[in-house]
Amino acid sequence: MRNVLVIAYYFPPLGGGGVQRTAKHVKYLSQFGYRPVVLTVDPRFVRKVKDEKLLHDIPADVSVYRTFTLDADWLFKLLYGLKLVSVVRWLVRNVFIPDIQILWLPFALFRLKKILRRHRIDLVYVSGTPFSSFLIARHVKKRCRIPLVLDFRDEWTYHPEFFDFPPPEFVQRIERRMEMKSLRSADAVVNLTNVMRDNFLKRYPFLKDTPMPVIPNGFDEQDFDGVSPVGRDDNTMRIVFAGTLYGKRRDPEILLSAARELTRQGVVDFRIDIFGRNTAANFLKPGDEKLANVCGYVSHDRIVREIQGADLLLIIINPGPNCRSEYTGKLFEYMRTGNPILAIVPPDGVAADVVRKTKTGFVADSSRPEEIGETLLACYRRWKEGTLSVEPDEREVGRYERRELAGQLARLFDSLLQKGDRDV
Repeated sequence: MRNVLVIAYYFPPLGGGGVQRTAKHVKYLSQFGYRPVVLTVDPRFVRKVKDEKLLHDIPADVSVYRTFTLDADWLFKLLYGLKLVSVVRWLVRNVFIPDIQILWLPFALFRLKKILRRHRIDLVYVSGTPFSSFLIARHVKKRCRIPLVLDFRDEWTYHPEFFDFPPPEFVQRIERRMEMKSLRSADAVVNLTNVMRDNFLKRYPFLKDTPMPVIPNGFDEQDFDGVSPVGRDDNTMRIVFAGTLYGKRRDPEILLSAARELTRQGVVDFRIDIFGRNTAANFLKPGDEKLANVCGYVSHDRIVREIQGADLLLIIINPGPNCRSEYTGKLFEYMRTGNPILAIVPPDGVAADVVRKTKTGFVADSSRPEEIGETLLACYRRWKEGTLSVEPDEREVGRYERRELAGQLARLFDSLLQKGDRDV
């Protein structure tokens, strides 16, 4: 059994986005010959939602080292309370480079000494965001001379938010240098999508000789075993959105405006239940409470029940630079339910491609309000007729099972360590 050091700022019992991918890899890697040793933060010091049930995914024999950290979100909470939003934005864009989790760096490096004394580490795996974690991984590689695998859950300097809310030019230069140094130090770069991989290769031609597999997000079959769905209402079509609505790319106004018009005309009767860390005041207008219900963050097992009990499942990706490379992590759990998906996304992007290939739903162009309204109305009419359903391609859906994806990651590890053995 080989030891792989997993560096993960977001790790159970922290909940929300960014946790599932790494946690599921840790859950299954031992079945493929790799014993994870995890370096993460102590959740007591992090201002993020907690989901204690996610700890059930972590095998008992996995060593998890949790460290103190300074979390700037506590400061931001105070500044938001004082109505100093502009100060928060200035700090994020000018001081905390590449991200606010950089404050974890000294504490993580200190704990690394203990880890490296106790364990013979064969390989380092780190998933970003936060990309400050890549700096920790580079330190381990330099010290131990072992393979380094960078896993990009999001793009870094080519992320859509980098275009929507660009930091100052000097910060962009610093982050691009950080990104380039990280990529040069990597023995392999894992990409979430083909578009992401192509973007890297165009910007960094030196990566042409670096292994760059695409390992998407997915669903864990065990999460659905014995889970009963939330009951449906025969009189109201129930649409469910799971995730965080933020920025220009996740703004639900393009859907809500279409829904408002349809309800104003009296031709539909549906309710949109929104689960996640969302503030209703950020996107709902007076009167929308009859149309949409902002339910807040709930545990992952509860979300599985909610999406299984939906009549229609919703994802939203609005148009913008590099929006084609995006999809949401919940898309794959949506697919596993067998319930139809309404994907309001760029029609030539990876999210639309996944929905079409798996035959799990309907795609509406997020740049065309009239198409969104027409698709939503068509779904409602089919629901009224009792014909709102899909026939998923089970073989294609099965490609996204978490255990299979962990096996792909393990095979990448195998290839790197075998190459290292040959080079010795």
